[in-house]
Amino acid sequence: MTGLLFEEWLRSINEKFKKEEKKVCLFIDNCPAHPKVQLSNIKLVFFPPNCTSKLQPCDQGIIANFKHYYRQLVLHKIIVAIDNRTESCVPVADCTELFPFTLLDALKTTRTAWGCVERSTIANCFRHAGFVILEDTELDNGGETEQEESRMEEFVSAFDRVTTLLGVTV
Repeated sequence: MTGLLFEEWLRSINEKFKKEEKKVCLFIDNCPAHPKVQLSNIKLVFFPPNCTSKLQPCDQGIIANFKHYYRQLVLHKIIVAIDNRTESCVPVADCTELFPFTLLDALKTTRTAWGCVERSTIANCFRHAGFVILEDTELDNGGETEQEESRMEEFVSAFDRVTTLLGVTV
């Protein structure tokens, strides 16, 4: 990200919000690529220096949750590729032959993984970072720990299967 690209993006979405007659407050970190510009429909609020990990909702678990789903999807694709190769009994010269994964595949997997991140996860991460809406009702946190443990078990199981199929010791 460069300051110029970020500013172009900001001006572009500012025009969109102006047409929609919306006012937006955008919280961003103090990165040099984030220039301080005045916009009609977007108010920029910069986080104080050296506190991004405490105040940014993405750092409170959204990124980790997204990465979990992305890795799980990639592992699933590897398992399918290994299963298909095992069924055909064709030897593999290299890993890219076994598992061709293009930039388009990465983008599609990114889109799917982001779709798996639940709204409640995002809302809870914002709440944990201190963003609270006064009339906001508490989201149900009851099953979140169990869901996280279940997702981790699925991931570990898939990872173990891949290492076993590939004959790799970890």
